[in-house]
Amino acid sequence: MRAAIWQRLLWLPPLLLAMSMLAFALVALAPGDPVALEAMRAGIVLTPENAAALRQQLGLDGTLAERYWRWLQAVLQGDWGHSIASGRPVGPKIMAHFGPSLLLALSALALAMPLAVGLGLAAALARSPWAAASWRVLTLLLVALPGFWLALLALHFFAVQWGWVRVLGQGELRDLWLPAAVLALGVAAPASRLIRERALQVMSAAPFKLALAQGLGPAQLLLTRILPGTLVPSITLWAHTFGVLLGGVVIAEHIFGWPGLGRLVLEAIAERDFPVLQAYLLAMGVVYVLVNLVADLLAAALDPRLRASLGLQP
Repeated sequence: MRAAIWQRLLWLPPLLLAMSMLAFALVALAPGDPVALEAMRAGIVLTPENAAALRQQLGLDGTLAERYWRWLQAVLQGDWGHSIASGRPVGPKIMAHFGPSLLLALSALALAMPLAVGLGLAAALARSPWAAASWRVLTLLLVALPGFWLALLALHFFAVQWGWVRVLGQGELRDLWLPAAVLALGVAAPASRLIRERALQVMSAAPFKLALAQGLGPAQLLLTRILPGTLVPSITLWAHTFGVLLGGVVIAEHIFGWPGLGRLVLEAIAERDFPVLQAYLLAMGVVYVLVNLVADLLAAALDPRLRASLGLQP
């Protein structure tokens, strides 16, 4: 198993390299000229000479491959470049906004996990057709609703109508629960479907039927058979969900005024601030890859049956 783990770790550098290429190219090839926008902000009338000088100053001169190579060398040395709009180093800006985004994503995950597990297990254990139909309608509705619409609806009722929260948050903990709840609802519905399917698989397996024949009560069956057989294989599901949440906080943060990466990224898009966008995409990609790798290894360690599917058999 150790050899297989090392093999997976050896795949990380080429994977991260490919991810860096994709992050750089997606931003660099996006429409819009940051040089013209920066000149407009500074009140400079562009001529071919000062346009070339400004492009060189911003590191936008040369071919795409040359710019990528310069950027990659700087990133490997810990230099993420400087913001085109503010001139400040990109690394500290990303880190200053990453903490609130991480807190929001983790809070949403902490709410989504019990909600998804509760809904999924209730749907699997339900004997009433009405209960199963209600669960299907609820999950379908939550999956179909656009996240920004649900956020605006929640803001309208909880902030405008009832006054339970502030319309624009100020980064305090009391401003956290509503955006976290909205994000949790968006990911709990599809997760509950997978939880239900895995619970049904456990209940149809021979060990569960044997335990049922031996006279184990519903609580014992739930705690000793259904939950372990459902939650351990779901580790990778929650790792993927965490990545979705961390990438999906952008719109929620903008709507609720949470001072995370969302505001920074939307400002960077509007200002064509390429270094900030490239750093954001690369950082989120690295976090997503590492979290899923740790989840795969943890799930394989807890459940030997998963090792074969992950290529981790001894």
